[in-house]
Amino acid sequence: MLHTVYHTLFQPAVFKTETAFQPAWWQGGLLVLCVSTLATLTSAQGWSTQQLMVGLPLAWGQALLAWWFFSLLFHFASDIFGGQGRIGRVMAAVGFAIAPWIFTPLLRVFAQQGGATGQILAVLGALVLGFWSLALLAHLLALSESLSLDRALGALVMTLFLVGVLLTVSLVLSGLQIAFWGAALL
Repeated sequence: MLHTVYHTLFQPAVFKTETAFQPAWWQGGLLVLCVSTLATLTSAQGWSTQQLMVGLPLAWGQALLAWWFFSLLFHFASDIFGGQGRIGRVMAAVGFAIAPWIFTPLLRVFAQQGGATGQILAVLGALVLGFWSLALLAHLLALSESLSLDRALGALVMTLFLVGVLLTVSLVLSGLQIAFWGAALL
């Protein structure tokens, strides 16, 4: 698995065919748990042991649920674009695509120790990690769903657009509900 993570991060061109990228879905889940654990521990400064014992399982649950949800969305969008993969392979692809976020603790160090310059570097680093993850996701989605790269990018954009629309509608409806409650109190 570490060999696959290394190649995913630093030599993704090694995976040129569908048969070259064959991790199991649980390996993607394990990587999701590792990234979630690192992100939680780097933001847990000053937490007590009890807070950590509650915070870690909550972070794992949130990360696994998001991983599963996004994997389903990417799988369905890929099917629309002609994909022929299985959900387990898409789950592995999504799990391995977040591998660059293992470097989150470095961003935290830059932000805390570097002053204003460090904070700028942390923001730029987060943008680089985000782009790196999206590029890996497009490549691995193409492999896992037997799609061309342009169709995988279409599925990626379609899914991200759908998530953006769902979040926007959710925020608007929440705001309207709060306004309605506020008007009902008067």
